Amino acid sequence: MNKRCPVCNEDFERETGYYYGAMFVSYGLTVAFGVSVFLIMCVVLNFDAITFLVVFAILQILLMPIFYRASRLVWINIFVRYKEMKKQ
Repeated sequence: MNKRCPVCNEDFERETGYYYGAMFVSYGLTVAFGVSVFLIMCVVLNFDAITFLVVFAILQILLMPIFYRASRLVWINIFVRYKEMKKQ
């Protein structure tokens, strides 16, 4: 992640342990993703459970950087409100 926002100069380097809560957000995103993949593969497309586990593990490894950044963004947006900057 960037140290500061290039638009509003918000400091993303918070105190130690600030992003600990993002771990729980990441867990929630992963569970939601897993349930979605399960419903699509096993219920709609009729794949077996072993195929689901293999596909889910591969997708989870590939999407881990995206979930990492998304969870940090969700966590900081809970505590930092967006203020629109006026154009000069």
